[in-house]
Amino acid sequence: MRFRRRMLAVVAAVLCVSTSAAAQELPSPLDRDAVIALAIERNPTIHAAHDRARAADRRADADGTLPSPELDLQVWQLPFSNQQGMVMAGVQQRFPALGSALGQRAAAGHAEARAIELGSSDAERAVRRRAAHAFTDYFEASARVELHAAHIELGKRILAAAQARAQAGGPLTDAAQAEVELATMVVEHQEARVRRQGARAEIDALLLRPADAPIPDPATPAPVAPAWGIAQIVEEASKRRPEVAIARAEADADEARRIAAKREWLVPSVSLGALYFAPVGMTDQHGVGFSASIELPWLWGEKKARSDAARFDASASLTRFEGSRVQVAAEIASAYRDAAAAALRVRSYDEQVLPASRKALDVALAGYTTARTDLPTLLLASRAVVDSELARVVAAAALEHALAELDGTAGFPIPRKPLSQWSPP
Repeated sequence: MRFRRRMLAVVAAVLCVSTSAAAQELPSPLDRDAVIALAIERNPTIHAAHDRARAADRRADADGTLPSPELDLQVWQLPFSNQQGMVMAGVQQRFPALGSALGQRAAAGHAEARAIELGSSDAERAVRRRAAHAFTDYFEASARVELHAAHIELGKRILAAAQARAQAGGPLTDAAQAEVELATMVVEHQEARVRRQGARAEIDALLLRPADAPIPDPATPAPVAPAWGIAQIVEEASKRRPEVAIARAEADADEARRIAAKREWLVPSVSLGALYFAPVGMTDQHGVGFSASIELPWLWGEKKARSDAARFDASASLTRFEGSRVQVAAEIASAYRDAAAAALRVRSYDEQVLPASRKALDVALAGYTTARTDLPTLLLASRAVVDSELARVVAAAALEHALAELDGTAGFPIPRKPLSQWSPP
């Protein structure tokens, strides 16, 4: 009991040290690639898939060897007496399908191990996608916090201008309306801070850290777009997408099982034995002998039925492999469409919407301070800036989410180029 308590204490200490070290490993500012790399490195599901693949590979080695020999001991006509009938000892070895199917069984097992190992790539793809989305949520929430803080300052400027006009004889309702707008901005700022904390907790969970562990502020990703066209992505994904590779490995495994099952149906299994006879009973000399038995796989139809089943499995696996390629192409087309649309949306906000809304606010604010514009016009222009800046953050986050989905559907990180150098398809 004491030993167990000591071991638990040691494990807890190691985990604490690992958590402390992990906190120091996070770069500042925190970027998307660092979150993805650490999430993949620490994910238990990926490590478990590697172990299962190694186990399957060793089982394949076992399938490729002969079954264990059997030691046979026989004693006849008990109880013991000087008239004992026979005492015999021997070793027997079975040769399945004369050994011709062992290599195919091993090949099937190794192909299955490859499929399991590729499953770790699929798990890595899922972790990469989840980590990219989590970082994007963190970036979006942090950008909202900063924007709302700037909007609060804008609201204070508008309130100060309204109060100054009220002191100069302007309408008293202007200051009240400005206070309402400022209060709305404060509420939005508080909500964004709560969302940012939730995004931090999700990243902590993916990095196997305590849910309340501190995380550096996120780096602001530059707007980018896919550097490859859809045809190039589909072509490369057909080679690198884990599902396609897994389907290919499973088809190889089923084909090897088909060959093995056919050989086990056509070629009989043989058992051979070497025997030793002790000098007992009526025999006073040592003797040796051998035994042989042969399986008859052609009778009753059991082996043929198994061969037919393996043939159908192989055909289905090959068809499934072709189907996986079609599915991947369709998913990439959809993800690429979303990424292209999101990239166009961000560009439109940067080049058109934001400059126009900010210019309108400057004109409205200047007009209000000189009593040439009323407060509703100013508040409308202010809200247009707030909404357009928030919409631009949402669009940038949607672009990052779309790129994460495109990476996930392709099975590898798609090369990117600056949005200013990108041309719509």
